[in-house]
Parts: sequence; C-alpha cells; structure tokens
Amino acid sequence: SIIFGMLQSLLKETATNEDLYQLDIKYVEDVTKQWWDEKDDAYKTRVFVYVTNTNKRGKPRSKEEEDIYDYIKVTFGDIVVKRNFATDKYPFMCDFYIPCIDTYIEHQGYTSHGGHPFNINNDDDIEKVNKWHNAGRDTWVYNWTVSDVKKRETAKENGIKYYETWSVKEATELIDKLYENYIKH
Repeated sequence: SIIFGMLQSLLKETATNEDLYQLDIKYVEDVTKQWWDEKDDAYKTRVFVYVTNTNKRGKPRSKEEEDIYDYIKVTFGDIVVKRNFATDKYPFMCDFYIPCIDTYIEHQGYTSHGGHPFNINNDDDIEKVNKWHNAGRDTWVYNWTVSDVKKRETAKENGIKYYETWSVKEATELIDKLYENYIKH
C-alpha cells in the first residue's frame, strides 16, 4: 500500500542501523498490513492526507507541537530551536532541541504515549496496555512500552538533558523553568 511504502521509506531514513531498520520494517509490516486491507477508501484517503501533511523529515506536526514551538520562541527570544533533530547521543527525531541550553524536549501529546511514562510495575498501565491490545491498538502499545522507553533509556545512558511533556500546560511550565535557569547563568 501507499502508506506502508511511505512508512518503509521513513524508517529507512531514520533507522540508526540496518538491524533496527529490519526489525522496524517487520513490525510495521505485520501490524499495518493486517488492518489496512480492511479499511474503506474514505479512511485510506484521510490517512493519506494526514501522513502527507508532514514536515520536511516526514513527521506529522501536531497543533500542540506548533503551540509549544511558538512558546519556546516567544520565551527565549531570538534563539535557535531545532525541530525533529537527532544526534549521535540521541538518535531519534526529538521534537525540540534547544542548543543554547543543550536540552532535548519530547512532547508526548498523542494518546499513544499513555499520558505519562510507562511503568511495567503499575497495574493501571498494564490494564491500559491490555485494553489497547484488545482494541487492536498495537502501534500505541509499541510506542508507549518500547519506543518511548528506549528513548528515555538512551537519554539517561548518554547523560543528556531530556524532558518529556504530555500537555501544552506542562510544556509551557517546563519552558518557563528552563528559561529561568538560562538567564541565571
């Protein structure tokens, strides 16, 4: 399908190594092919329009991400803010990187990020995972329990300043605190 081809191209572009790329492709293939063929043409058209409404790196931008970006620019003034930025220390497409304070911010505004960091020892989190799985939302399960966890662990292992937010309010409060620390130094 068109969507699978687009996802395959995006994964090829963003994977950090061939083995990861092959695992990601296999996962996307297994999950997407199963449900994609069952969808009607109107649904496929809506998905295609959404997926093609992306930034230059192929990642859709949410309204919340746009609002947060605007808030960073207003708060910090005329500074560089890199979007969908990856480095050797953080090889994922981070929503925002602020070089002047060497800080990475991921906004987890979509439902598929669980509303907070996944905790395997939390019964409510396990219940949510089971509910999503039973509803056929395996990509959400993967995002929350594998992808987001891997990003968090990578940031910690590499000692980078990494923050996650789940709402615009939370993001603006974080940005205010980061700015206060920035002007103090």
